[in-house]
Amino acid sequence: MNNPGQTKFINRVREALECNIESRRNWAALDLNIDQDRIDTILAEISGRSHEDRLALLDSLTSRCHLSDITIGTGESPADAAQFIVRLVQEKRVETGKSGGVAVWRHPLLDQLKLAEACAHLDPPLRLYFTAAGDSKSDAPVDSKTRDRIRRQVVDSTIGVTSVDYCLAESATLVLRTRPGLARSVSLVPPVHVAVISLTDVIANLEELYVLLNQAGIMDVADITNCMTFISGRSTTRDIEAVAVPGVHGPGEVHVFIVTGTA
Repeated sequence: MNNPGQTKFINRVREALECNIESRRNWAALDLNIDQDRIDTILAEISGRSHEDRLALLDSLTSRCHLSDITIGTGESPADAAQFIVRLVQEKRVETGKSGGVAVWRHPLLDQLKLAEACAHLDPPLRLYFTAAGDSKSDAPVDSKTRDRIRRQVVDSTIGVTSVDYCLAESATLVLRTRPGLARSVSLVPPVHVAVISLTDVIANLEELYVLLNQAGIMDVADITNCMTFISGRSTTRDIEAVAVPGVHGPGEVHVFIVTGTA
C-alpha cells in the first residue's frame, strides 16, 4: 500500500487499537494448516472429476442457490447463456420502464456469448459496454480517462455480467479476483448481477478453494493484497428495524448461469 492517504488512515486505526504502527503482519507466516498428503488428495479429486461428478456438484449448488435468493439457469452452450441475458434485459425493461445498459467483462467465456449479435433485435437498441481496458491479462495500469469511461458505463447499466474464478457448491459462493479488464464494479454497481460460468468452475467448498489458490501461487506474499470478492447471494441489509431490504449495498438480484457443455 503506497497511497499516503491509505497509509495515514491505517495508522490511525492502529493507534486506536493501541497497535505498534511500525509492526506489520507477517503474511509469510500464513499457513493453510493442511498437510501435503491432504493437498495432493484434494488436487487429485478435483482433476479426476468426471462430467457426472460435476453435474452432482451442480445439483448441490442449485439447491443452495434457492436458499440464497440466487436465480440459477443452465444450458449446454454460451448461446443459451446469451438468450438468458436477453430475456432478463426484456424483463427489466418491462419492470422499470427504462432501457439501461449492460456492462460486460471482456472475458474468454463471455466473448463466446456474442451478446452484441444476440441483442441486435432489441428495440430500443441495447447499450452494451465491454469494460476491458486493453488486454485483460496485462498488468499495465489503466489511465484515468479509461477508468472514468468505465465508471460512467457501469453506473449507466441496469445489468452487470461477469464470469468467476470459482463457484463453491457448498455455499453457492461466487469467487471473483479483480485484475485489469475485470472491474469489480460490474458485480457491485448495477442493480442486477449475472455471473456466467463454466461447469468446470464449480468446486465443492472452501477447502478446495484454498488449495487451488495456494497451488496457483495466489497466496504468495507478493500477491496477497489482490482483491478477491466472495458473493453469496444478493445484497441485503437489516440495519433499519431489522427489516430485510435488498440492494442497498450492491445488486438486489443475483443470477448464475452455468454452461454445462457435453464433454
